[in-house]
Amino acid sequence: MKLRRNEVCPVHRSFFCCGRESVGKTRHVRVGIQRIEDPHHPRGYRELRSRAEMRKLLNRKIVEQAK
Repeated sequence: MKLRRNEVCPVHRSFFCCGRESVGKTRHVRVGIQRIEDPHHPRGYRELRSRAEMRKLLNRKIVEQAK
């Protein structure tokens, strides 16, 4: 898995591990998650996520699984 320049390593929780150089400040712009009402879904809604949001969710789940 290749990490992006401004992506935190999900294992080490660092910007500077895995052979990467130091990174300056980054700007965060959150598009968010779209909720679509769905009466057939157990929660009552579905979530549409962008590729970036899916990547963040995947990294979060990797960190939780490691614990």
